[in-house]
Amino acid sequence: MHYKKVIFQLILFLGVSVTDLLAQFPTDFSNRTTSDTTKFERKEHEESVYGPNTTHFVLEKDVKYNLPKYYSLDTLPDNFQRFNFVDRNNYMMQDLGNMGTAIRPIFYEIPKVIGQTSGFYVYDLYFRDPDEIKYFDTKSPFSSIRIVFGGEGRSLVEVPYSRNINPNWNIGFDVTAINTDKQINSSGEGDRNVVSYAYDFYTRFRTKDQKYQLLANFSRLSHRVVESGGIVPPEIDPSSNLFGYNTDAKIWLQNAQSEQVLQSYHIYHQYKFSDKIQFYHTLDRSNSLHRFTDTELSSESSFFDQFLISTSETQDKSKFRVFENEVGFKGDVENIFYSFYVKRRSVKFIHKYLDPIGFNHEDYGGFNIRYKLLDSTNFKFAGEYLLGGNYRVSASLEHQKFGVSAASAKYLPSFLSQQYFGNHYEWNNNFSSSLANQLKAFLKFDLGTLSLRPNVALSTVDKHIYFNQQKLPEQASGSASIISPGLDIHYNFLKNLHLKTNFVYTKLSGNAADKFRIPEIFVNTKFYYENNLFKKVMLAQFGLDIHWQSNYFAMDYDPITQQFFLQDTFEVSSYPLIDLYMSFKVKRFRGFLKMTNVGQGLTADGYFTTPYYTGQPRTFDFGINWLFFD
Repeated sequence: MHYKKVIFQLILFLGVSVTDLLAQFPTDFSNRTTSDTTKFERKEHEESVYGPNTTHFVLEKDVKYNLPKYYSLDTLPDNFQRFNFVDRNNYMMQDLGNMGTAIRPIFYEIPKVIGQTSGFYVYDLYFRDPDEIKYFDTKSPFSSIRIVFGGEGRSLVEVPYSRNINPNWNIGFDVTAINTDKQINSSGEGDRNVVSYAYDFYTRFRTKDQKYQLLANFSRLSHRVVESGGIVPPEIDPSSNLFGYNTDAKIWLQNAQSEQVLQSYHIYHQYKFSDKIQFYHTLDRSNSLHRFTDTELSSESSFFDQFLISTSETQDKSKFRVFENEVGFKGDVENIFYSFYVKRRSVKFIHKYLDPIGFNHEDYGGFNIRYKLLDSTNFKFAGEYLLGGNYRVSASLEHQKFGVSAASAKYLPSFLSQQYFGNHYEWNNNFSSSLANQLKAFLKFDLGTLSLRPNVALSTVDKHIYFNQQKLPEQASGSASIISPGLDIHYNFLKNLHLKTNFVYTKLSGNAADKFRIPEIFVNTKFYYENNLFKKVMLAQFGLDIHWQSNYFAMDYDPITQQFFLQDTFEVSSYPLIDLYMSFKVKRFRGFLKMTNVGQGLTADGYFTTPYYTGQPRTFDFGINWLFFD
């Protein structure tokens, strides 16, 4: 019943809302042609007027930094079976075991924002940031529909639409819906664990002489999660079974809910006086709402440590607002690209139980330099300074056979870590800025059918801010060093067999090393057969996706503040997560069939992604993707 409703709604949405309404626009197509990315696609579409050959997109960063680059559509079956947000990110994320739940990166990365942030981040991955918007150039209306039917009531729908009004003006939108049933202590079909809807609208306009260009978009995410608090340990309730799933696994919370609403307005435009001198302006406005509610505290009081406002219900809510203006000039002088800018960022954090504070104003200055040494070698240098002493600086050298990059940032603590008052916690801190340095390098060797890519990442973090074992924010007094050497391997043998392996070893040191939780060994392996079948009508893959990581004390999760925090009592055990799949492509249609966690029961009854949150049990998933160019 659930699948039928989803299919019906999508057919109605696509057939009426998109095709009928937007087909009214007149279209004037340019004569620019582009080549396709693979021989398979060129052969498939050689008789088509419109298709992947005539539909490409750009990203704002390429326009902003004068990199005239068009990207092709992803139409191949490789990794198409990876649909949830953990395996899409090469398993380098930690969530609560179900698609759409709170998620965080396992490996450390320097924050992009050096100014103040809200401190809420666990649902940001499900939001499409302005810099992720794809601005298309189409010769015909382009739309696509991707539907995934995951077992146990999980579904994902993605619908992009784009069309050119004329050769220099494009409009479009994207819609994403995530609906997942509870995987633990489920009451039956439709007992939603996650309900998420995201959409965006965008446009790109250029004058005929290409001197003026405008890119604008609006994005919104409404993300609601019914929180369980995790499985009750058997030592507290002997009737609770950690791998009981829908039968014997007891959970802490039945009436708790987290919600995040994000929306952003973004405009980028530039004017080109000449190749050497161009001016640009960026305007951003974003709002976010973060809420945790529980209306039955009397029956769930054992989960909470204390009650500061009410013993009957919790209604905690925070808002965060950002208004940002950036003005700069840029240009190309022979082999050098330059850009200089100033920026004002105004931020405001509003909590339900705290006295309101006006906007904090942050003033920045920054630059970007790119120097083309040779045809295949680029040197990049960028920096940003926030008045008051915080900064971010980075440099990189890129070549086809090697690459090295370095970055350093001193960044402010979040609003949440500094001050909070809710029904279950209260704190008032005066943390200082954190300092992080990171060095990355890789080499690439192509030895016939064998490709090797050794790589390493080295990070040092001083005065790291984290949530401790008592679920409270704390700042480390010392520093931590994180070194992660790795090796990527791709071996193609017997013509159609492929072995891809990604191996990372991580070593933590320093007096603040225990504030970071990263598995010592991290391995992804993909073994598959790929070939053109049925007289080269179908391109298909048959294979195994395998992920394994060593035991470690993974971060626990607190739904009240939507924060992952340190714990030292529950060791997440190593477990071979094996997916058996088939993915294929026939003309403009892609599909996959997958048995997720096919090895369940062979070495253990299941696995944990987060303490007391089990990963996906064995189930059957399938999905489709269809491209339309008319």
